[in-house]
Amino acid sequence: MIQYEETPVSSPAGLLAHYIEQGVLPPAATPEYPEGVVAMAVADPAMAARLEQAYPARDAPGRLAEQLLAEALDEFDPRIRAERVRCAFRRMPPDSAEWMPVVFAGAVGNLRGAPFRHRVTANRIRISAELGRERARPARPNVTDASHRPADGQARIRHYVALLREGRQVILFSPEGAGRLIELYGRLGPDTRNVAVVVPGTGTGMGRCEELKEPIAGLVAAAGGNLAIVVWMDGDLPGAISAGSAARAAAAPAPRLVAFIPDVRQELEDTTPRHADVKITVAGHSYGGAVIGTAERLGLDANRI
Repeated sequence: MIQYEETPVSSPAGLLAHYIEQGVLPPAATPEYPEGVVAMAVADPAMAARLEQAYPARDAPGRLAEQLLAEALDEFDPRIRAERVRCAFRRMPPDSAEWMPVVFAGAVGNLRGAPFRHRVTANRIRISAELGRERARPARPNVTDASHRPADGQARIRHYVALLREGRQVILFSPEGAGRLIELYGRLGPDTRNVAVVVPGTGTGMGRCEELKEPIAGLVAAAGGNLAIVVWMDGDLPGAISAGSAARAAAAPAPRLVAFIPDVRQELEDTTPRHADVKITVAGHSYGGAVIGTAERLGLDANRI
């Protein structure tokens, strides 16, 4: 077990100075709040890439939050690791916890157990870093991605720019294949009464999920704060699929959907006083229905399907 040592380096100012000294942050990174550094990283993809590559160290004398995070990440079992990550964030000094998704964006962005708001912060940095990489790639008009759809670099650039706009809440992001994305609309808080997890159907690549934004945001706004909607795309959604192959294709993403619902319930427990009364509905369209059906056989814990 780590022997934790409280020193001035555990303060946000000490953390900031340490990562400037290590070259993770530039000398100009002197805002009082993490949001200021995030804004710098969104504007500077090269800086975002440096933050994405940093990883917490167990041997970090005086940096309590970093030590706690590193210890939790050492757990191999995903379910136990998620529990330990959640406990680690609860034990961190609150001000220092706010810096973890900033200086360790690559570790926190898709990390089960990390509070959703920290994952959102980390993924703003990670998306900025990927935007920089995509802009640097040569044009690839004839290349296709894992779902056999044109991998249009300009379309991805437009999508990443859209995801970086204020108010977007990305709690999982990966550019692999056709792209993986989980995005929250609305908020999980005291007024939440219903959460819908929506699994789109065939042909809905990460770029096309922008088409879902306006109607989903409208539903959330009309509900007056008691509804949150999650668009769940944690897996490739094939461009076309036959009825016979749908179940086979759904076998890969379904366990991840099963694992995601406890993350939602944990987030509700931390943010919503009457969390036990909140109903979770999982809905799928087309191939998304096959993913949900497979997940249900694996023990999907939803109030309505």
